[in-house]
Amino acid sequence: MKKFLFLFLISLRLLAQSESPPEVLIPGGAFDMGDFLDASPDARPVLGVRLASFWIERDPVTHDLWSSVHSWAVTNGYAFANSGKGKGPRHPVHSVSWHDAVRWCNARSEREGRAPVYLLDSGFTQVFRKGEPQIHANWEANGYRLPTEAEWEKAARGTLNRKRFPRGDALGIPDGNFYAGATGTNVPAYMGGLTGYNPTYALDGMPYTSPVDAFPPNGLGLRDMAGNVFQWCWDWYTPTYRGGDNPRGADAGSLRIIRGGSWYGQSYYCRTGYRNSMNPRFAVNTCGFRCAFSAAAPRIPTVGIDLSTGQVRLSFQAQAGARYSVQQAVQADGPWTEAALLDGRDGSLSWTDILRPETARFYRILVE
Repeated sequence: MKKFLFLFLISLRLLAQSESPPEVLIPGGAFDMGDFLDASPDARPVLGVRLASFWIERDPVTHDLWSSVHSWAVTNGYAFANSGKGKGPRHPVHSVSWHDAVRWCNARSEREGRAPVYLLDSGFTQVFRKGEPQIHANWEANGYRLPTEAEWEKAARGTLNRKRFPRGDALGIPDGNFYAGATGTNVPAYMGGLTGYNPTYALDGMPYTSPVDAFPPNGLGLRDMAGNVFQWCWDWYTPTYRGGDNPRGADAGSLRIIRGGSWYGQSYYCRTGYRNSMNPRFAVNTCGFRCAFSAAAPRIPTVGIDLSTGQVRLSFQAQAGARYSVQQAVQADGPWTEAALLDGRDGSLSWTDILRPETARFYRILVE
């Protein structure tokens, strides 16, 4: 029996503008969470944390991707408190609450045929789509979710340990979009005398977000882990870290963790160990989010479209020994016809083909 794997319910023209961003596998293992730099109490004590492997996306969710999923969601039973904003298609979405971000993750999962992570009941039978109820997370599901605070910090530290920022102990204009401080104030020594906003994104003295590909990545290839927008995490805020294996924070609270700093915030907020929090109902222009998902979940297909010919290229990571059926349809609910039947050779095999549908506008991939 074939199991549903991915579903692309998007027209050719829209899909070309709304591709899912690439993802990075964060290997499991131990790391030091926190640091003793700058005598900052928010980053202490340093704790040993061990995490299972997980995927996290290279970029924060862009306004373009947000809008694509949001449009699908509101016609499929979802209701959002905020519609989301962005400076441009490739800028991060902002002005979304924690609840909005979690609902959006579920909507994206459902649209692509993944199992939603956030449910209304402990038995994991009712999908969270609206309101602000108590939410249960099914950590075994393969759908999109917010990273935990520990996952976010491990990803942000990248290949560095106990450093001040994702790319080292110093922070400069080439490293991100942030506020370096005012002239004449006690600017930290690690800023090298830098003050003010990033000049590229502060035209006429008014700063704003930057495109997600504006700055170089950290050692793991992740961008915007320092500055641009704070990013929602799953955890409730507590005064100190939770250590141990796969920590997911407290069971209850009043504030949710945000990480990473923003275009408006001081460079201090961009520190990898800096912990901030916000009411999960708040939606501000300095906060967005990025998606993570289980390491057991298959990789997201990359979809490319040549609008001049209408040709569609699907490329994805095959699972060892699996057989894939790429199907197409004119309507979102079918009927479906097979476009290609593929055999996976090993876990690292990538397959790319050109489909030439005359009328098809929707695609799904089934795996045996």
